[in-house]
Amino acid sequence: MKSNSKLSHYFIDKYIEKINLKDFPNEIRDNRRHLNRVLKRENLGVDSSGNTVLYNPTVQENINYETDESEEIIETKLSNFFIVPTHRLYIKNGDNIQEDGIGVKVYTQISKKKYKCIHLNLNNEMIEKGFWINSSYLDHDLYLYNKSFQHYLKMAIKLSTRILSKSEFKIFDGEWWLENRFADVTISDFEDYAESRYTRILDHPSKTNGALKPYHDDLDSEESLKETDKVIKKDTFYFLRALLELVKELDLLQIFTIPENSEENVGWEDDQKYYLPYKKTWEWIDNWLQASKYPISVKQKELDIFLHEEKIIEIEVEKSSGRKRADCNVTLYPKHKERVFKISKARITEYINAYSNL
Repeated sequence: MKSNSKLSHYFIDKYIEKINLKDFPNEIRDNRRHLNRVLKRENLGVDSSGNTVLYNPTVQENINYETDESEEIIETKLSNFFIVPTHRLYIKNGDNIQEDGIGVKVYTQISKKKYKCIHLNLNNEMIEKGFWINSSYLDHDLYLYNKSFQHYLKMAIKLSTRILSKSEFKIFDGEWWLENRFADVTISDFEDYAESRYTRILDHPSKTNGALKPYHDDLDSEESLKETDKVIKKDTFYFLRALLELVKELDLLQIFTIPENSEENVGWEDDQKYYLPYKKTWEWIDNWLQASKYPISVKQKELDIFLHEEKIIEIEVEKSSGRKRADCNVTLYPKHKERVFKISKARITEYINAYSNL
């Protein structure tokens, strides 16, 4: 069955982040290991520099996939990036639920200690024809070493889906993204999804520019919406309380101050705002909440939206794409920009005082 091109259009999604190996030492290593276990069946793999590679079959059997391979056993580098699947993507048309692509994370090494990670949704046509592998869609510094290698990359993508569990999927019905909530749910459970409590309903991709997408449980229920609103407000309260604990522990620099050690620096402030590294701050707060036995249930990007709506954080709108980002690119000191949370000190206090009785 051919995919519905109008619906498939909304599969296209893109979000870019930087990963510092100091903060997330296992992310790249673990993803490589999982992929290499399935890619080795076709003499493919991911090397220690994050390249997708084709191995010589005569030496491939000697590769230790639990460690970093040495360069001499690599026959051909196919691309300077590797691809990790995150979800199977489905379209629902009437009574039919049709698979039409995968959500992926595309990693490329940009320095010894940093990787770029691009979150994408790829429908089947994009995977088959490979037209997404270009600077305008993917990014200017990700590429195939030769255009003829595209069929190997397609093979690697298809093989990599074997690392996905049956419960890792999302459905698009033309109005909403429906996201699976539980590990023991399969695609057949969504045939009557309107009556189901298995789903989270995500806002329409065309309204959110792909980067920030809220969800609601059972959107048609007014009572459920009120409950969801209460959960969001409560989670925001605990998030902000954790944030205040964080800044109490940190030695923040005044804005425009050059840090003595950029790797150990934790953020900046002025009289009105905090400027905190986005990914590192979320990681710290999430760990603090887990330890305090109040892990928040609202997803990161949904909470970002609510924080912006409450005028607690500022967002950035990309000029080229119109995408909204909670990690703003800010000049923190001369000739240095970094993506940070821009957080209003006054609004944190006002919000905590207003919702302390939730």
